[in-house]
Amino acid sequence: MTWIVIASHDPPYVLPEKEHNKYGLKGFKIGNFKRSEVLCSVFLMLLFKDWRKRVEEMNVAVVGSKAKCRAFTDKKFLTGLAILIGAAEFAKRELFSIKDQFVEEGDDDDKKWPSLCPKLHFEKFMSFGQWKDFRRYFPEIAADETRKETDV
Repeated sequence: MTWIVIASHDPPYVLPEKEHNKYGLKGFKIGNFKRSEVLCSVFLMLLFKDWRKRVEEMNVAVVGSKAKCRAFTDKKFLTGLAILIGAAEFAKRELFSIKDQFVEEGDDDDKKWPSLCPKLHFEKFMSFGQWKDFRRYFPEIAADETRKETDV
């Protein structure tokens, strides 16, 4: 690897795909969404210009890898994204030291409460194998094939 010192570099754009595309919540009308889904819809609009296109990009990467992996459905993509966000919330579960915990008689794990959060079981929503596939292919949605030759 060779490093080259340059005086400065100003990127030609800040937002990729900037021309002729809407970003943000222009023309947003809360009445167009179910009350229970408005927060998720706003989040997806701000995170991705078109999240369904990102699902397609992940599936192209799956097919291109020739791995034994099923294509991602919209639901599995959103579930994987939710688990990614949820995992950050529950990464630090031990809120207090165990020696100070109240433990009822017996040594049952359900009677120990070292955390305020109950044990999570993400496998109810997505199998661990599918989660590993999601983690493997999720970065592919940010790949820019036009920069393949120049991105070293």
